[in-house]
Amino acid sequence: MTITTQDTKPFLWFDLDDTLWDMTGNSDIVLEDLFNEDPDVRRHFLDKGSEAWNEIYHRENKKLWEEYSAGRISRDFLRIERFARPFRIAGADNEDALKIAQRLDTDYLKRLGACKGIIPGAIQLLDRLSAEGYPMGLISNGFCDVQFNKLDSAGMRHYFPTVVLSDDIGVNKPDRRIFDHALRCAGLNAADSILIGDNPITDILGALRAGWAAVWYNPADMPAPDELREFDRFYRTVTDLSQITSQLLETLQEINRENREKLDL
Repeated sequence: MTITTQDTKPFLWFDLDDTLWDMTGNSDIVLEDLFNEDPDVRRHFLDKGSEAWNEIYHRENKKLWEEYSAGRISRDFLRIERFARPFRIAGADNEDALKIAQRLDTDYLKRLGACKGIIPGAIQLLDRLSAEGYPMGLISNGFCDVQFNKLDSAGMRHYFPTVVLSDDIGVNKPDRRIFDHALRCAGLNAADSILIGDNPITDILGALRAGWAAVWYNPADMPAPDELREFDRFYRTVTDLSQITSQLLETLQEINRENREKLDL
């Protein structure tokens, strides 16, 4: 059944990593632990230092996630290659780098899923929106088992009866198909859906092109990419989660309902 009534509150779809759950901070903690405890990491990076290990991993991981989100590489390739590349850069041969990467992939994700760090104000926001009667779901490009572990560790799973993961359908944000799949899962119209996320391309642009409204969580106050310019009316930017208010959300919903025919759908 599709929700169409004019007095229905918008359905709020949240991204998880670096929107609610502190992916960057938690990953830094795990990488530091690996630097201190893992013999292979120490063998190849002890002389270079933990900052070099952290910087090289994040740099290569970011490149690979961009490729994965665009559908150009597989999930399994990303998971192994993001560890293999730092070891190749550090001087390991390819065979050794791949063996280390296969082991670190499992260890890293297990440790990461147990981390509890969240974005400041995340629980307060979810409590407030829940108390105000907003229906909420989660839409993420993350790996299925890890994302649920994160939600459990952070005490967030109960907020999201509907969870849509790219792993489940083989399509990543910003591909419109994952947004359309989310609508079918929740029985919604695009005009009544608002995406709240931190990535201006995979989260915000993807949602806007699917006919949703969006809130860009942009704590660094970065300039908007040019691709968002044509959608200015249909999204808002906040630098703190506390700025996401009922007035902001319901104004966005009203604008999106009234002007949806102007979107290039």
